[in-house]
Amino acid sequence: MSFKDDPILSTAPLPPPAQIPVMGSPLKRDIATTYNRVGGLMSALATKAGIPVEGALAVWQAESGGFPYTQGRPVLRFENHVFFDEWGDNNAGAFDQHFQFGGRAGVPGKRWQNHRWRPSPGGAWQTFHGSQAKEYNVFQFAQTLAGGPEPGCQAVSCGGPQILGRNHAVVGYASAKALFDAMALSERWEVCAFFDFCRSKHIIDEIKNEDWEGFAYYYNGAGNSVVYGQKIENYYNAALDMNIPAPGVAVLGLALAPGPVAPPAPQALMPDAGASAAVTPTAAPAAFAAMNNDDVIERGDKGAEVSALQKRLSEFGYYKGALDGLFGGGTEIAVMDFQRDALIHVDGRAGPETLAKLSSWTLSTAADAKTQGRADVVYKNQHSIRNRPCTANLEMKLSTAVYDVYGPGCQAQIYSGGQPRKGMPGKRTGSIRHDDYGEGGRALDAWIINEEGRRLTGPELGKLGQYWLALKYGGCGLEMAVGGIHLDEWETPPLGGGMYWTYPYLNSQAWGDKVRRMLADGSKGSKPKFYKL
Repeated sequence: MSFKDDPILSTAPLPPPAQIPVMGSPLKRDIATTYNRVGGLMSALATKAGIPVEGALAVWQAESGGFPYTQGRPVLRFENHVFFDEWGDNNAGAFDQHFQFGGRAGVPGKRWQNHRWRPSPGGAWQTFHGSQAKEYNVFQFAQTLAGGPEPGCQAVSCGGPQILGRNHAVVGYASAKALFDAMALSERWEVCAFFDFCRSKHIIDEIKNEDWEGFAYYYNGAGNSVVYGQKIENYYNAALDMNIPAPGVAVLGLALAPGPVAPPAPQALMPDAGASAAVTPTAAPAAFAAMNNDDVIERGDKGAEVSALQKRLSEFGYYKGALDGLFGGGTEIAVMDFQRDALIHVDGRAGPETLAKLSSWTLSTAADAKTQGRADVVYKNQHSIRNRPCTANLEMKLSTAVYDVYGPGCQAQIYSGGQPRKGMPGKRTGSIRHDDYGEGGRALDAWIINEEGRRLTGPELGKLGQYWLALKYGGCGLEMAVGGIHLDEWETPPLGGGMYWTYPYLNSQAWGDKVRRMLADGSKGSKPKFYKL
Protein backbone atom coordinates (compact mmCIF):
# COMPACT_ATOMS: atom_id res chain seq x y z
CA MET A 1 0.00 0.00 0.00
CA SER A 2 1.30 3.45 -0.87
CA PHE A 3 1.73 6.01 1.88
CA LYS A 4 -0.94 8.19 0.27
CA ASP A 5 -3.49 5.36 0.49
CA ASP A 6 -2.75 4.60 4.13
CA PRO A 7 -5.84 5.64 6.14
CA ILE A 8 -3.69 6.72 9.08
CA LEU A 9 -1.49 9.04 7.01
CA SER A 10 -4.49 10.40 5.11
CA THR A 11 -6.00 11.67 8.37
CA ALA A 12 -3.01 12.37 10.66
CA PRO A 13 -2.88 16.07 11.61
CA LEU A 14 -0.45 18.04 9.46
CA PRO A 15 1.05 20.16 12.27
CA PRO A 16 2.50 18.59 15.41
CA PRO A 17 0.68 18.65 18.77
CA ALA A 18 3.07 21.37 19.97
CA GLN A 19 5.19 23.88 18.06
CA ILE A 20 8.93 24.12 18.64
CA PRO A 21 10.90 27.40 18.81
CA VAL A 22 12.24 28.77 15.53
CA MET A 23 15.72 29.73 16.63
CA GLY A 24 19.41 28.92 16.28
CA SER A 25 21.33 28.42 13.04
CA PRO A 26 19.70 28.84 9.60
CA LEU A 27 19.55 25.05 9.27
CA LYS A 28 17.75 24.70 12.61
CA ARG A 29 15.34 27.51 11.75
CA ASP A 30 14.53 25.79 8.45
CA ILE A 31 13.89 22.46 10.18
CA ALA A 32 11.77 24.10 12.89
CA THR A 33 9.66 25.97 10.34
CA THR A 34 9.00 22.78 8.37
CA TYR A 35 8.28 20.75 11.52
CA ASN A 36 5.82 23.34 12.82
CA ARG A 37 3.96 23.17 9.50
CA VAL A 38 3.92 19.42 8.72
CA GLY A 39 5.53 17.77 11.76
CA GLY A 40 2.39 15.83 12.68
CA LEU A 41 2.31 14.07 9.33
CA MET A 42 6.11 13.64 9.29
CA SER A 43 6.01 11.97 12.69
CA ALA A 44 3.23 9.59 11.63
CA LEU A 45 5.02 8.80 8.38
CA ALA A 46 8.34 8.23 10.14
CA THR A 47 6.69 5.77 12.52
CA LYS A 48 5.03 3.88 9.65
CA ALA A 49 8.27 3.75 7.65
CA GLY A 50 10.47 2.87 10.64
CA ILE A 51 12.76 5.89 10.20
CA PRO A 52 13.72 8.68 12.62
CA VAL A 53 11.59 11.79 12.27
CA GLU A 54 14.84 13.79 12.07
CA GLY A 55 15.79 11.80 8.97
CA ALA A 56 12.38 12.35 7.38
CA LEU A 57 12.65 16.10 8.00
CA ALA A 58 16.24 16.27 6.72
CA VAL A 59 15.61 14.60 3.36
CA TRP A 60 12.37 16.55 2.84
CA GLN A 61 14.05 19.88 3.66
CA ALA A 62 17.07 19.24 1.45
CA GLU A 63 15.09 17.94 -1.53
CA SER A 64 12.05 20.25 -1.41
CA GLY A 65 13.96 23.46 -0.72
CA GLY A 66 11.45 24.46 1.96
CA PHE A 67 9.17 26.37 -0.42
CA PRO A 68 6.04 27.78 1.26
CA TYR A 69 2.89 25.90 0.24
CA THR A 70 -0.06 27.69 -1.39
CA GLN A 71 -3.20 25.61 -1.87
CA GLY A 72 -4.33 25.45 -5.47
CA ARG A 73 -0.96 26.58 -6.78
CA PRO A 74 1.85 24.09 -6.08
CA VAL A 75 5.34 25.11 -7.16
CA LEU A 76 6.00 23.76 -10.64
CA ARG A 77 8.55 23.74 -13.44
CA PHE A 78 7.42 23.08 -16.99
CA GLU A 79 9.88 20.93 -18.96
CA ASN A 80 9.75 21.66 -22.70
CA HIS A 81 11.71 18.55 -23.64
CA VAL A 82 9.36 16.30 -21.69
CA PHE A 83 6.34 17.97 -23.34
CA PHE A 84 7.99 17.15 -26.68
CA ASP A 85 8.37 13.51 -25.64
CA GLU A 86 4.76 13.26 -24.47
CA TRP A 87 3.07 15.26 -27.25
CA GLY A 88 5.39 17.24 -29.52
CA ASP A 89 7.09 14.27 -31.14
CA ASN A 90 3.78 13.43 -32.85
CA ASN A 91 2.89 17.10 -33.41
CA ALA A 92 6.28 18.52 -34.35
CA GLY A 93 4.98 21.38 -36.51
CA ALA A 94 2.76 22.82 -33.80
CA PHE A 95 5.37 22.19 -31.10
CA ASP A 96 8.18 24.00 -32.94
CA GLN A 97 5.98 27.05 -33.49
CA HIS A 98 5.70 27.56 -29.74
CA PHE A 99 8.48 25.73 -27.86
CA GLN A 100 12.27 25.42 -27.93
CA PHE A 101 14.81 23.37 -25.99
CA GLY A 102 18.51 22.56 -26.29
CA GLY A 103 19.52 20.10 -28.99
CA ARG A 104 16.44 20.60 -31.19
CA ALA A 105 15.99 22.83 -34.26
CA GLY A 106 19.47 24.34 -33.91
CA VAL A 107 19.06 25.44 -30.30
CA PRO A 108 22.37 24.92 -28.42
CA GLY A 109 22.77 23.07 -25.14
CA LYS A 110 21.39 19.95 -23.50
CA ARG A 111 17.70 19.01 -23.67
CA TRP A 112 16.98 20.50 -20.24
CA GLN A 113 18.62 23.82 -21.16
CA ASN A 114 17.54 26.91 -23.13
CA HIS A 115 13.81 26.42 -22.67
CA ARG A 116 11.77 29.15 -24.39
CA TRP A 117 8.23 29.59 -25.59
CA ARG A 118 6.02 32.03 -27.45
CA PRO A 119 2.24 32.18 -27.40
CA SER A 120 1.99 33.27 -31.07
CA PRO A 121 3.87 31.79 -34.05
CA GLY A 122 6.33 34.38 -35.30
CA GLY A 123 6.42 36.20 -31.96
CA ALA A 124 9.52 36.81 -29.86
CA TRP A 125 10.85 33.83 -27.92
CA GLN A 126 10.54 34.23 -24.15
CA THR A 127 12.20 32.59 -21.17
CA PHE A 128 9.96 31.52 -18.30
CA HIS A 129 11.95 29.49 -15.75
CA GLY A 130 12.37 31.48 -12.55
CA SER A 131 8.85 32.94 -12.43
CA GLN A 132 5.94 30.89 -11.14
CA ALA A 133 3.48 33.21 -12.92
CA LYS A 134 5.21 32.50 -16.25
CA GLU A 135 5.53 28.77 -15.52
CA TYR A 136 1.77 28.60 -15.00
CA ASN A 137 1.12 30.58 -18.20
CA VAL A 138 3.18 28.07 -20.19
CA PHE A 139 1.59 25.12 -18.38
CA GLN A 140 -1.93 26.32 -19.19
CA PHE A 141 -0.99 27.11 -22.80
CA ALA A 142 0.44 23.63 -23.29
CA GLN A 143 -2.75 22.02 -22.03
CA THR A 144 -4.80 24.08 -24.48
CA LEU A 145 -2.40 23.35 -27.36
CA ALA A 146 -2.51 19.61 -26.67
CA GLY A 147 -6.31 19.59 -26.48
CA GLY A 148 -6.36 18.25 -22.94
CA PRO A 149 -4.51 18.41 -19.60
CA GLU A 150 -2.60 15.12 -19.55
CA PRO A 151 0.41 15.89 -21.85
CA GLY A 152 1.03 19.19 -20.06
CA CYS A 153 0.70 17.56 -16.63
CA GLN A 154 3.14 14.84 -17.72
CA ALA A 155 5.69 17.58 -18.43
CA VAL A 156 5.67 19.45 -15.11
CA SER A 157 7.89 18.82 -12.11
CA CYS A 158 5.42 19.54 -9.35
CA GLY A 159 5.29 20.40 -5.67
CA GLY A 160 8.03 20.84 -3.10
CA PRO A 161 9.81 17.59 -4.09
CA GLN A 162 9.45 18.44 -7.81
CA ILE A 163 8.14 15.03 -8.90
CA LEU A 164 7.81 14.84 -12.66
CA GLY A 165 4.25 14.23 -13.81
CA ARG A 166 5.10 11.27 -16.00
CA ASN A 167 6.24 9.45 -12.83
CA HIS A 168 2.64 9.53 -11.55
CA ALA A 169 2.23 5.74 -11.48
CA VAL A 170 5.36 5.37 -9.35
CA VAL A 171 3.70 7.38 -6.57
CA GLY A 172 0.30 5.72 -6.89
CA TYR A 173 -1.72 7.97 -9.21
CA ALA A 174 -3.64 6.88 -12.29
CA SER A 175 -2.63 9.95 -14.30
CA ALA A 176 -0.35 12.98 -14.19
CA LYS A 177 -3.45 15.17 -13.88
CA ALA A 178 -4.51 13.25 -10.76
CA LEU A 179 -1.04 13.79 -9.25
CA PHE A 180 -1.15 17.52 -9.98
CA ASP A 181 -4.67 17.86 -8.57
CA ALA A 182 -3.63 16.10 -5.35
CA MET A 183 -0.61 18.34 -4.86
CA ALA A 184 -2.80 21.38 -5.50
CA LEU A 185 -5.21 20.18 -2.81
CA SER A 186 -2.89 19.86 0.20
CA GLU A 187 0.77 19.73 1.19
CA ARG A 188 -0.11 16.35 2.74
CA TRP A 189 -0.12 14.73 -0.70
CA GLU A 190 3.21 16.36 -1.62
CA VAL A 191 4.84 14.82 1.44
CA CYS A 192 3.25 11.40 0.83
CA ALA A 193 4.22 11.47 -2.86
CA PHE A 194 7.82 12.28 -1.96
CA PHE A 195 8.13 9.29 0.39
CA ASP A 196 6.22 7.02 -2.02
CA PHE A 197 8.79 8.00 -4.64
CA CYS A 198 11.60 7.22 -2.17
CA ARG A 199 10.07 3.82 -1.44
CA SER A 200 9.76 3.09 -5.17
CA LYS A 201 13.50 3.74 -5.47
CA HIS A 202 14.16 1.47 -2.47
CA ILE A 203 15.93 4.26 -0.58
CA ILE A 204 13.92 4.26 2.64
CA ASP A 205 16.66 1.96 3.98
CA GLU A 206 19.24 4.63 3.22
CA ILE A 207 17.36 6.93 5.61
CA LYS A 208 17.24 4.19 8.26
CA ASN A 209 20.99 3.60 7.87
CA GLU A 210 21.85 7.32 7.73
CA ASP A 211 23.49 6.74 4.35
CA TRP A 212 22.84 10.23 3.03
CA GLU A 213 25.19 10.05 0.07
CA GLY A 214 23.58 6.75 -0.94
CA PHE A 215 20.15 8.35 -0.69
CA ALA A 216 21.27 11.29 -2.84
CA TYR A 217 22.87 8.95 -5.39
CA TYR A 218 19.48 7.43 -6.21
CA TYR A 219 17.35 10.57 -5.77
CA ASN A 220 19.62 13.23 -7.30
CA GLY A 221 21.94 11.19 -9.50
CA ALA A 222 25.59 10.21 -9.25
CA GLY A 223 26.83 13.67 -10.26
CA ASN A 224 25.07 15.35 -7.32
CA SER A 225 25.35 12.64 -4.67
CA VAL A 226 28.20 14.22 -2.70
CA VAL A 227 26.68 17.69 -2.64
CA TYR A 228 23.14 16.62 -1.73
CA GLY A 229 24.36 13.91 0.62
CA GLN A 230 26.29 16.52 2.59
CA LYS A 231 23.31 18.87 2.54
CA ILE A 232 21.02 16.16 3.96
CA GLU A 233 23.61 15.24 6.59
CA ASN A 234 23.88 18.89 7.66
CA TYR A 235 20.11 19.12 8.09
CA TYR A 236 20.01 15.77 9.91
CA ASN A 237 22.71 16.80 12.39
CA ALA A 238 20.92 20.09 13.00
CA ALA A 239 17.64 18.24 13.63
CA LEU A 240 19.30 15.81 16.06
CA ASP A 241 20.52 18.79 18.08
CA MET A 242 17.01 20.25 18.42
CA ASN A 243 15.32 17.73 20.75
CA ILE A 244 12.40 17.20 18.37
CA PRO A 245 9.73 15.18 20.21
CA ALA A 246 9.95 11.48 19.36
CA PRO A 247 6.45 10.26 18.42
CA GLY A 248 5.19 7.16 20.14
CA VAL A 249 2.54 4.90 18.67
CA ALA A 250 0.16 5.72 21.51
CA VAL A 251 0.71 9.45 21.08
CA LEU A 252 -0.18 9.34 17.41
CA GLY A 253 -2.99 6.85 17.85
CA LEU A 254 -1.50 4.64 15.13
CA ALA A 255 -3.02 1.23 14.59
CA LEU A 256 -0.14 -0.80 13.17
CA ALA A 257 -1.81 -4.20 13.20
CA PRO A 258 -0.97 -6.26 10.10
CA GLY A 259 -3.50 -6.95 7.40
CA PRO A 260 -4.64 -5.36 4.15
CA VAL A 261 -6.49 -2.08 4.22
CA ALA A 262 -8.54 -1.02 1.25
CA PRO A 263 -7.22 2.22 -0.28
CA PRO A 264 -9.58 5.17 -0.22
CA ALA A 265 -11.35 6.14 -3.40
CA PRO A 266 -9.78 9.05 -5.33
CA GLN A 267 -12.43 11.46 -4.05
CA ALA A 268 -11.22 10.71 -0.50
CA LEU A 269 -8.32 13.11 -1.06
CA MET A 270 -9.45 16.12 0.93
CA PRO A 271 -7.97 19.52 1.72
CA ASP A 272 -6.70 19.84 5.26
CA ALA A 273 -8.54 21.80 7.89
CA GLY A 274 -7.23 25.31 7.99
CA ALA A 275 -5.90 25.19 4.43
CA SER A 276 -7.04 28.06 2.32
CA ALA A 277 -6.93 28.72 -1.37
CA ALA A 278 -7.42 32.43 -0.80
CA VAL A 279 -4.59 34.65 -1.91
CA THR A 280 -6.00 37.96 -0.70
CA PRO A 281 -3.77 39.99 1.61
CA THR A 282 -4.15 39.67 5.32
CA ALA A 283 -4.91 42.94 7.08
CA ALA A 284 -2.00 45.34 7.28
CA PRO A 285 -0.77 45.76 10.87
CA ALA A 286 -2.31 48.74 12.62
CA ALA A 287 1.18 49.90 13.57
CA PHE A 288 1.94 50.44 9.86
CA ALA A 289 -1.13 52.58 9.33
CA ALA A 290 -0.22 54.81 12.27
CA MET A 291 3.14 55.73 10.73
CA ASN A 292 3.79 58.98 8.91
CA ASN A 293 4.71 58.95 5.24
CA ASP A 294 8.35 59.68 5.98
CA ASP A 295 8.78 57.23 8.89
CA VAL A 296 11.41 54.52 8.54
CA ILE A 297 11.92 51.44 10.74
CA GLU A 298 15.58 50.52 10.80
CA ARG A 299 18.32 48.73 12.68
CA GLY A 300 18.45 49.75 16.33
CA ASP A 301 14.73 50.57 16.57
CA LYS A 302 12.50 48.80 19.08
CA GLY A 303 8.84 48.63 20.01
CA ALA A 304 5.40 47.77 18.59
CA GLU A 305 6.24 48.87 15.05
CA VAL A 306 9.22 46.51 14.93
CA SER A 307 7.13 43.67 16.36
CA ALA A 308 4.48 44.26 13.69
CA LEU A 309 7.17 44.28 11.00
CA GLN A 310 8.70 41.04 12.29
CA LYS A 311 5.31 39.34 12.46
CA ARG A 312 4.43 40.38 8.90
CA LEU A 313 7.79 39.21 7.55
CA SER A 314 7.45 35.90 9.42
CA GLU A 315 4.04 35.25 7.81
CA PHE A 316 5.77 34.92 4.44
CA GLY A 317 8.87 33.08 5.63
CA TYR A 318 11.33 35.98 5.49
CA TYR A 319 11.88 36.36 9.23
CA LYS A 320 12.42 33.28 11.42
CA GLY A 321 13.53 34.80 14.70
CA ALA A 322 11.77 35.81 17.90
CA LEU A 323 9.03 38.47 17.71
CA ASP A 324 10.86 40.55 20.28
CA GLY A 325 10.37 44.06 18.89
CA LEU A 326 14.14 44.56 18.51
CA PHE A 327 15.38 45.51 15.02
CA GLY A 328 18.70 43.65 14.81
CA GLY A 329 20.70 41.90 12.11
CA GLY A 330 18.15 39.12 11.59
CA THR A 331 15.34 41.59 10.98
CA GLU A 332 17.54 43.63 8.64
CA ILE A 333 18.39 40.55 6.54
CA ALA A 334 14.68 39.62 6.40
CA VAL A 335 13.79 43.11 5.16
CA MET A 336 16.49 42.90 2.49
CA ASP A 337 15.25 39.48 1.36
CA PHE A 338 11.73 40.86 1.05
CA GLN A 339 12.92 43.94 -0.84
CA ARG A 340 14.71 41.75 -3.38
CA ASP A 341 11.61 39.66 -3.95
CA ALA A 342 9.44 42.79 -4.19
CA LEU A 343 11.89 44.30 -6.73
CA ILE A 344 12.32 47.52 -4.76
CA HIS A 345 15.42 49.28 -3.46
CA VAL A 346 17.43 46.98 -1.19
CA ASP A 347 18.76 48.76 1.89
CA GLY A 348 17.42 46.75 4.87
CA ARG A 349 15.34 49.73 6.08
CA ALA A 350 11.54 49.53 6.17
CA GLY A 351 10.40 52.85 4.74
CA PRO A 352 7.07 53.85 3.13
CA GLU A 353 7.64 51.90 -0.11
CA THR A 354 8.70 48.73 1.69
CA LEU A 355 5.83 48.90 4.19
CA ALA A 356 3.28 49.54 1.44
CA LYS A 357 4.51 46.52 -0.52
CA LEU A 358 4.57 44.38 2.60
CA SER A 359 1.03 45.44 3.56
CA SER A 360 -0.38 44.27 0.21
CA TRP A 361 1.80 41.12 -0.07
CA THR A 362 -0.02 37.78 -0.43
CA LEU A 363 0.93 34.12 -0.17
CA SER A 364 0.52 33.81 -3.93
CA THR A 365 2.78 36.82 -4.57
CA ALA A 366 5.34 35.39 -2.16
CA ALA A 367 5.35 31.98 -3.88
CA ASP A 368 5.94 33.63 -7.26
CA ALA A 369 8.61 35.98 -5.92
CA LYS A 370 10.53 33.23 -4.16
CA THR A 371 11.47 31.78 -7.53
CA GLN A 372 11.18 34.92 -9.67
CA GLY A 373 14.00 36.73 -7.90
CA ARG A 374 16.46 33.83 -7.88
CA ALA A 375 18.94 32.49 -10.41
CA ASP A 376 19.66 28.78 -10.70
CA VAL A 377 22.63 27.62 -8.59
CA VAL A 378 24.19 24.22 -9.36
CA TYR A 379 27.29 22.46 -8.05
CA LYS A 380 30.02 21.27 -10.42
CA ASN A 381 32.55 20.59 -7.67
CA GLN A 382 32.21 16.87 -6.99
CA HIS A 383 35.77 16.28 -8.26
CA SER A 384 37.23 19.28 -6.44
CA ILE A 385 39.10 19.15 -3.14
CA ARG A 386 36.62 21.78 -1.94
CA ASN A 387 33.62 19.58 -2.74
CA ARG A 388 31.34 20.39 0.18
CA PRO A 389 28.22 22.51 -0.26
CA CYS A 390 28.23 26.13 0.86
CA THR A 391 26.13 27.64 3.62
CA ALA A 392 22.47 28.19 2.77
CA ASN A 393 23.01 31.90 3.34
CA LEU A 394 25.85 32.05 0.82
CA GLU A 395 23.83 30.09 -1.77
CA MET A 396 20.93 32.53 -1.31
CA LYS A 397 23.20 35.57 -1.69
CA LEU A 398 24.72 34.14 -4.87
CA SER A 399 21.31 33.28 -6.34
CA THR A 400 19.79 36.70 -5.65
CA ALA A 401 22.91 38.64 -6.67
CA VAL A 402 23.14 36.90 -10.06
CA TYR A 403 19.44 37.57 -10.67
CA ASP A 404 19.70 41.18 -9.46
CA VAL A 405 22.63 41.95 -11.75
CA TYR A 406 21.76 39.96 -14.88
CA GLY A 407 18.02 39.24 -14.68
CA PRO A 408 16.42 35.84 -15.42
CA GLY A 409 18.12 33.17 -17.51
CA CYS A 410 21.62 33.05 -16.00
CA GLN A 411 22.97 30.14 -13.99
CA ALA A 412 25.69 30.10 -11.33
CA GLN A 413 27.88 26.98 -11.46
CA ILE A 414 29.87 26.45 -8.25
CA TYR A 415 33.03 24.57 -9.17
CA SER A 416 34.73 24.97 -5.78
CA GLY A 417 32.82 25.12 -2.51
CA GLY A 418 33.38 24.16 1.12
CA GLN A 419 36.21 22.19 2.71
CA PRO A 420 36.99 20.78 6.19
CA ARG A 421 38.08 23.62 8.44
CA LYS A 422 41.66 23.86 9.57
CA GLY A 423 42.54 21.16 12.07
CA MET A 424 39.73 18.81 11.00
CA PRO A 425 40.26 15.55 9.06
CA GLY A 426 39.92 15.58 5.28
CA LYS A 427 41.63 17.21 2.33
CA ARG A 428 41.76 20.99 2.24
CA THR A 429 43.61 23.78 0.47
CA GLY A 430 45.57 26.57 2.08
CA SER A 431 42.70 29.07 2.00
CA ILE A 432 40.67 29.31 5.21
CA ARG A 433 37.91 31.31 3.52
CA HIS A 434 36.30 28.10 2.19
CA ASP A 435 36.27 26.38 5.60
CA ASP A 436 33.08 24.64 6.75
CA TYR A 437 32.22 25.44 10.36
CA GLY A 438 29.34 22.95 10.46
CA GLU A 439 26.79 24.61 8.17
CA GLY A 440 28.66 24.61 4.85
CA GLY A 441 31.60 26.37 3.27
CA ARG A 442 31.79 30.13 3.71
CA ALA A 443 33.26 30.76 0.26
CA LEU A 444 32.80 29.59 -3.32
CA ASP A 445 34.35 29.86 -6.76
CA ALA A 446 31.85 29.96 -9.60
CA TRP A 447 31.23 30.48 -13.28
CA ILE A 448 28.24 32.54 -14.39
CA ILE A 449 26.60 31.13 -17.53
CA ASN A 450 24.19 33.23 -19.59
CA GLU A 451 21.15 32.04 -21.56
CA GLU A 452 23.25 31.24 -24.61
CA GLY A 453 25.52 29.00 -22.56
CA ARG A 454 28.40 31.51 -22.62
CA ARG A 455 30.61 31.95 -19.55
CA LEU A 456 30.71 35.60 -18.46
CA THR A 457 34.09 37.29 -18.19
CA GLY A 458 35.74 40.72 -18.08
CA PRO A 459 33.73 43.82 -17.07
CA GLU A 460 30.52 41.83 -17.58
CA LEU A 461 31.54 39.52 -14.73
CA GLY A 462 33.03 42.48 -12.87
CA LYS A 463 29.50 43.86 -12.36
CA LEU A 464 28.70 40.92 -10.09
CA GLY A 465 31.84 41.49 -8.03
CA GLN A 466 31.09 45.20 -7.71
CA TYR A 467 27.50 44.49 -6.66
CA TRP A 468 28.63 41.88 -4.11
CA LEU A 469 31.01 44.38 -2.49
CA ALA A 470 28.55 47.28 -2.62
CA LEU A 471 25.94 45.29 -0.69
CA LYS A 472 28.64 44.20 1.79
CA TYR A 473 27.86 40.53 1.23
CA GLY A 474 31.51 39.59 1.77
CA GLY A 475 34.78 39.32 -0.15
CA CYS A 476 35.36 38.98 -3.89
CA GLY A 477 38.26 37.86 -6.08
CA LEU A 478 38.52 38.22 -9.89
CA GLU A 479 39.31 36.57 -12.28
CA MET A 480 40.64 33.00 -12.22
CA ALA A 481 41.37 31.54 -15.68
CA VAL A 482 38.46 32.64 -17.91
CA GLY A 483 35.37 33.61 -15.97
CA GLY A 484 36.15 32.35 -12.47
CA ILE A 485 34.88 34.52 -9.61
CA HIS A 486 35.49 34.02 -5.89
CA LEU A 487 32.68 35.14 -3.57
CA ASP A 488 32.44 34.65 0.17
CA GLU A 489 30.44 35.76 3.20
CA TRP A 490 33.35 37.05 5.30
CA GLU A 491 32.07 40.51 6.19
CA THR A 492 35.33 41.01 8.09
CA PRO A 493 38.24 39.43 6.21
CA PRO A 494 40.21 36.63 7.87
CA LEU A 495 43.63 37.49 9.25
CA GLY A 496 45.94 38.66 6.49
CA GLY A 497 43.17 38.90 3.86
CA GLY A 498 41.32 41.73 2.15
CA MET A 499 37.80 42.33 0.90
CA TYR A 500 38.74 42.19 -2.79
CA TRP A 501 41.69 41.13 -4.91
CA THR A 502 42.59 40.14 -8.47
CA TYR A 503 44.32 37.12 -10.01
CA PRO A 504 47.11 36.96 -12.62
CA TYR A 505 44.72 36.20 -15.49
CA LEU A 506 42.79 39.44 -14.92
CA ASN A 507 45.98 41.45 -14.48
CA SER A 508 47.17 40.31 -17.92
CA GLN A 509 44.03 41.49 -19.75
CA ALA A 510 43.46 44.86 -21.43
CA TRP A 511 40.27 45.33 -19.42
CA GLY A 512 41.98 44.49 -16.11
CA ASP A 513 42.30 48.12 -14.96
CA LYS A 514 38.59 48.73 -15.58
CA VAL A 515 37.54 45.73 -13.49
CA ARG A 516 39.91 46.73 -10.68
CA ARG A 517 38.23 50.17 -10.62
CA MET A 518 34.82 48.48 -10.52
CA LEU A 519 35.84 46.47 -7.46
CA ALA A 520 37.22 49.57 -5.78
CA ASP A 521 33.93 51.39 -6.45
CA GLY A 522 31.97 48.47 -5.03
CA SER A 523 34.05 48.50 -1.84
CA LYS A 524 32.93 52.14 -1.39
CA GLY A 525 29.24 51.20 -1.72
CA SER A 526 28.78 52.12 -5.39
CA LYS A 527 26.64 49.63 -7.33
CA PRO A 528 27.36 48.87 -11.01
CA LYS A 529 25.48 50.77 -13.69
CA PHE A 530 22.60 49.14 -15.54
CA TYR A 531 22.00 46.33 -13.10
CA LYS A 532 18.48 44.92 -12.89
CA LEU A 533 17.17 46.68 -9.79
